[in-house]
Amino acid sequence: MIVLALLLLCGTALAAGSSNSYSIQWGRSGENRMAVVTGNWVADDTTGAVPGSALSAADADLLRYYFADMGETKPGPFVAPTTLYDVTLEDPDGMDVFGGKMMNRSNTTGEQALPAISGALGDRPIYTGLTLRIYNNSVNSATGTVTVTFIR
Repeated sequence: MIVLALLLLCGTALAAGSSNSYSIQWGRSGENRMAVVTGNWVADDTTGAVPGSALSAADADLLRYYFADMGETKPGPFVAPTTLYDVTLEDPDGMDVFGGKMMNRSNTTGEQALPAISGALGDRPIYTGLTLRIYNNSVNSATGTVTVTFIR
């Protein structure tokens, strides 16, 4: 019975196929309202590809007029992604909210990045929906987490 439970837990950690999901926590910091969006991803078990994950229309509406303040990437603890994998947070026009600052991520340690607009670092206003994308991963079943903090 214990062995079966352990096998089921391992299957959950190393899921077949691929997935990309997110959750949002809402809060306050002094006078500012905050939203922390955490995206968890699992690469395909045969190609290493990761599907994009778009915010729902309702969540996109709630984040409208917030500012992307900081992003953080963490490689998975069991199966790490390819060295120098890339992360983008794209608006509907394909523009990366972080201006390329979440490219070439470490596959062994968490990293933080600030949004960039035309190379200048600073908060980026959000007016429309967003899609999280993971590129340049070739490790089958790799996992990771992307956390983006928004303020208003």
